[in-house]
Amino acid sequence: MDRGAHFFQCDFQVHTPRDKRWSGPDAVTDDERCAYAAELVAACRERGVQAIAITDHHCTAFIPFVRQAAAEETAQDGRELDTRQRLIIFPGMELTLGVPCQALIIFDADFPDEFLTQAQTALKITQNGADQAKVCDVQRLEHIQSLRALKEELDGHSFLKGKYIVLPNVSGEGQFSLLRTGMAGKYSEMPWVGGYT
Repeated sequence: MDRGAHFFQCDFQVHTPRDKRWSGPDAVTDDERCAYAAELVAACRERGVQAIAITDHHCTAFIPFVRQAAAEETAQDGRELDTRQRLIIFPGMELTLGVPCQALIIFDADFPDEFLTQAQTALKITQNGADQAKVCDVQRLEHIQSLRALKEELDGHSFLKGKYIVLPNVSGEGQFSLLRTGMAGKYSEMPWVGGYT
């Protein structure tokens, strides 16, 4: 059994047509979302990407479609792919916190679809129904004033504890980054290692 370390080419901030800043066509029906998901999986393969995180703003609606497309992908000769050869899909969201900053929450790859809306509820996220083309205007999660408070809130739910990582925006650009003047204390108390740009 292979228990060695492996390198994967990843993209952990992938947005879908549900995002308000998406520049392509909308995908509203199940058929349109399945088609988008299949195109996304194919595009990842063309670029050598082996793992992605779907991280729409406060939304998880497309995750089941992308997971299904990855599970249904076949080899070039039409045969079924071994589980280890499939594109890895990490469910997640991009959060706008009262810290203030943005952060990616990325759940374990095997995090169940049925827990995705419960995770939104746990974070007090209000979102448009899955039948809507776009997410609603993102409301800052003002009740989360530090990354430590975010961890405490998440870990208060047994279905979330130990099943996620949070990566704050560390681009150094504007109001959404944790790396800016006056935020050193918020960064140093962070219970995770890393960030995204």
